[in-house]
Order: sequence, then structure tokens, then C-alpha cells
Amino acid sequence: MAKISNPVKQVIEKEGSVQALAERWGISREAIYGFERNGYFPLDRARDAAGRHDIPLRELVRPDIRAAMDSAVQDHLLSD
Repeated sequence: MAKISNPVKQVIEKEGSVQALAERWGISREAIYGFERNGYFPLDRARDAAGRHDIPLRELVRPDIRAAMDSAVQDHLLSD
């Protein structure tokens, strides 16, 4: 699976602009820029963005959440 360098930028592009995304979520542009700097969204915002823009949720969340998701999937696949 190819990894997107910064999926937050992809969401911003699909939304049209930082301003458009900030207005959709009722938050400041500065908050969006913070997400962009970090390269991920908080889980609730990631769920919304994943659903709207057909981007896998695991690409939009913090690295520790991503690792937990991967571990849970692996555990599920290896269980009888």
C-alpha cells in the first residue's frame, strides 16, 4: 500500500481550501494548519474526512493510533 506523504494536504485539496475545511468543521484556519503541520487529524475529524473523501482512515490518524489499528487487524487475522 502506497503511503501518502501528507494526507491532510490531500483532504484540503479535495475540500477546496483550508478556509472551506475550517468552515465545514467550524474551527479556525490555524487549527487546520496545525493538522497539516502534524500530518494527521484528531480521530473524529479523521473519520469525517475519510468518509467524505474516500481516504483510508488509517492514513489520517496519529501514528500511535495507526499502529494500534494495524496490530488489531493482525491479531484478528491470526486468531482462530
